[in-house]
Amino acid sequence: MVSLNDYLYNGDTILKIVRNYLSDLNSKAETAIDRTHSNFLIMYNEYLANNEFIDYQSSVLANFCSKIIESHPELSFTLRGRIKSLIRLEEKYNRYICTYVEEYYKQNNDFPSDNQIKAYLNRFRDIIAYRYVINIPKCHLKNPDNKEAEELSILYEIANRLPDYLSRNNLEVKPFADLAEVDEQAKTTSHMLWPDNLDFIKDYVENPKKSGYRSLHLSVNNPSTRSDFEIQIRTKQMDDFAEIGEADHSNYEKRQAQKSACLQVPNGQNKVYDQALMRLNNLINLDLSKVDVDMFTCYGIDRMNDACGLFKGRLILPIEKLSKYEN
Repeated sequence: MVSLNDYLYNGDTILKIVRNYLSDLNSKAETAIDRTHSNFLIMYNEYLANNEFIDYQSSVLANFCSKIIESHPELSFTLRGRIKSLIRLEEKYNRYICTYVEEYYKQNNDFPSDNQIKAYLNRFRDIIAYRYVINIPKCHLKNPDNKEAEELSILYEIANRLPDYLSRNNLEVKPFADLAEVDEQAKTTSHMLWPDNLDFIKDYVENPKKSGYRSLHLSVNNPSTRSDFEIQIRTKQMDDFAEIGEADHSNYEKRQAQKSACLQVPNGQNKVYDQALMRLNNLINLDLSKVDVDMFTCYGIDRMNDACGLFKGRLILPIEKLSKYEN
């Protein structure tokens, strides 16, 4: 069995690592899912190597910022885009397999077919993601005691305006019922969402995840390239909680690792599951300070220079705008 860890010690570039890994997954495939995995990495390689379509959709989202500015000059906000890092991508892909097999086994006392697993994996959509983060400076609040309500009103306004705007720019918002991670609690939505948008916006603001994570999510398809990306819309307070609070990635991964340690799936009875779990645990236990990858150095999780997107991802679009109002 090959795993991503095998390719992280030769000083290679990210693109060479991806190409070698996907090639070996295909040529040394032990299951049909290995070939599906290889095809998935071909798509990821295209995202890294070819930026034309990314430039287009990024410009569309950046132009939407000007509309926000026109309507709400009091706002401070950021728009950032990223391509998911290779390590987080591989972790999530294998976690998808483990989670699906575990849930299926729990319900059926049997394992899903390869075709069922493939169908589930084909709905993996957040390789590319963009995030709008808004904030109203205290000095510009209509009521200093009502900051959250004022920001939520604008947050939902942005979310409500986006689907039509994207459609007019040849980008299609997908119904969240089609997504791999259909969270039942996100189906209960705020009264501030327009009725036509209820099937297209996952509302974790009205219904936070168990971790406390809050945000509005849209999944978007670029028909010209048949590629998908995710848009997140949140306030600065929500973003702080997601990035440096209890909902951040490091805490999320620890919870997932603990969950994987308590599985009820019999060992050695399903090769697809066993391989996915092994690849996942290999990455969870990876010592980043010992890897040798071009443009990556790590002396600890807080002392990392990731210029290649191995662990932190590749930044696409940073836009930062402070409030136009001056006191």
